[in-house]
Amino acid sequence: MITKLSALILLALSSPLVLGFALAVQWVSPGPMLLRQPRVGRHGEVFRMWKLRTMVPDAAERLDALLRADPRARAQWQAYGWLRDDPRVAGRAARWARQHSIDELPQLLNVLAGGMALVGPRPILPSQAAQMAAPVRRARESVRPGMTGLWQVYGRSDMTLRQMVRLDRLYVGRRSVALDVHIL
Repeated sequence: MITKLSALILLALSSPLVLGFALAVQWVSPGPMLLRQPRVGRHGEVFRMWKLRTMVPDAAERLDALLRADPRARAQWQAYGWLRDDPRVAGRAARWARQHSIDELPQLLNVLAGGMALVGPRPILPSQAAQMAAPVRRARESVRPGMTGLWQVYGRSDMTLRQMVRLDRLYVGRRSVALDVHIL
């Protein structure tokens, strides 16, 4: 109950900020303001996660073409799951929103709906979950995914996917209210 109340308050407070960035992205790249992506949640159930759209509408096609053409980009994508200076990002406002996690604030809707928590392992794409070893996947899926977690607090973009998984397992094994408060 406290989590949902907190999410509702945070959503109300952050809505003007999200709307401002959504309009700035719209100015550079017309398309939907928000998007929903499939992610793996608790018990392996796939849910639709809300995000502020910060990429161009044809981002998936651009990523496929880039990864086929550029071995360095492909290696970075495989190791980290993201690209430095990603050419798919829709302008400066979108880049700033991503750097400061403003694009994540619509996930408060997922917290309200009960599919996510404020703190937990980051929800991953089904394709990423399918590549994980079964014990690792089960550990991650034993709790609700979170808007933030150890990975984001202790390194985020500088950590590999393997390091993210290690921190997620550490979180699941040591999960407590005190740890959640520390992360928040």
